[in-house]
Amino acid sequence: MHEVARFISSLTESSSREETLDYIFDTFDDLLLAGRFSEVDLILDDIEVDTVPDVFLIGVLTITRPASLQGDINAWDDFRARVVEKISNPGDLDVLD
Repeated sequence: MHEVARFISSLTESSSREETLDYIFDTFDDLLLAGRFSEVDLILDDIEVDTVPDVFLIGVLTITRPASLQGDINAWDDFRARVVEKISNPGDLDVLD
């Protein structure tokens, strides 16, 4: 499992929301700006969505969506489907359609 996916998969409700979202956004931003799209695909495939609080999953979806729309990453649609299946209120994700 990719180290970023391992970290995200280990998050809990008690994880610091601000620090964790900063990590998620900074990490994915760095990877995407460096053109490491296949690595982002691997991370999205590896994240165990059943264990991750919704707010962090939405953060991952948000930062990776533009690259998905440009066709740079391929795992986004599957990742989003897994998140929708798990999330408490999937209507919150309508803005990501």
